[in-house]
Amino acid sequence: LKVENINVYYGAIHALKGISVGVKQVEIVTLIGANGAGKSTLLQTINLLQGYQGDLRLFGVRPDKVTATDLRRRCSMVFQEALLLDGSVAENVAWPLRFRRVADAEIKSRVQQALIDFGCEHLSDRSAKHLSGGEAQRVCIARALATEPELLLLDEPFAALDIAIRSSLLEEIRSVAKRRGITVVLVSHSFSDVLDFAERAVVLIAGRIRQDNRPEVLL
Repeated sequence: LKVENINVYYGAIHALKGISVGVKQVEIVTLIGANGAGKSTLLQTINLLQGYQGDLRLFGVRPDKVTATDLRRRCSMVFQEALLLDGSVAENVAWPLRFRRVADAEIKSRVQQALIDFGCEHLSDRSAKHLSGGEAQRVCIARALATEPELLLLDEPFAALDIAIRSSLLEEIRSVAKRRGITVVLVSHSFSDVLDFAERAVVLIAGRIRQDNRPEVLL
């Protein structure tokens, strides 16, 4: 991933101001900053959900050279709120694979493995609408992993969870990402998330990058 001189406007509001940053393959990076700093806007720009000015290359490709859908399908994004549909947990995890027209036998195998990897195989037949907050976010992560993404984008998916559950989920994501070779970009406002999870932290303040370094040396 590489972005150069990215600017994003919401009407008269200049949300991202000349952002330039790169992320290497299999790197684990956190975007950290206060509310309104531009973290989620940058994440949505990376996932081609937000219009922008500047140069962006995803997997070495400019979005204007291929369809945005083709690039987006190599990513998975998990939002702050658990976005689950009616039906069982297994059906929810299977949906993005059905959109990609994956064969039924492979869907079953991938769903099962994703649920096992993220410790929610026992929830497989439960209604997705009757899960606790922690369970719902586990299922959302499992659904994201089932697509076998090259880039996993996490927009504060654990912000509403207590610190013990959040730390456990982050450690599990880190373990799976390292094992599968997935690049991860996490948005967070919690410095403890950075220390526990990231190899690198990018600090945003008022739409600009102010620091970009290893978490332990941030000021």
